[in-house]
Amino acid sequence: MASYLEKYIGEVIKFRLPGATGPLKKKMFGNEGLLGPAVAKFDLAKALSCIDNEMHNDLKVIASIRNQFAHNIDVDSFEHPEIAKRINNLKIRPRRPNENKVMDEWNDWDNAAKFKFVAATLVSSIFNTLHRVSKMIKDGGNG
Repeated sequence: MASYLEKYIGEVIKFRLPGATGPLKKKMFGNEGLLGPAVAKFDLAKALSCIDNEMHNDLKVIASIRNQFAHNIDVDSFEHPEIAKRINNLKIRPRRPNENKVMDEWNDWDNAAKFKFVAATLVSSIFNTLHRVSKMIKDGGNG
């Protein structure tokens, strides 16, 4: 899911930077470019008001969890203490319909379920933003 988050955020940013075309876009968004790293994309998306503080936080937490799994051979589950600590830093929570109250059940979920919920919520939200912005541009708006 982390790959989808990075991809969709990158696409949203590209819509907000219409002058970044061709070689410039490739240079900026390539692996070695200014916006190559996922966290750089997340920071710019926040600076452009494409995402809110809660989403920005959780995108960075998910990226750090992904990096722990990828680069630390001792990390082999969501229950690993380093991962559990990061999971506790996630801000997005399931809320009861028509209320702004976090579902009590959240505390009973295991860390993998919490991670999947937050990641899926972010993918859905960012994909919907991308769809909305691309539709506005297609329909003649400026996005």
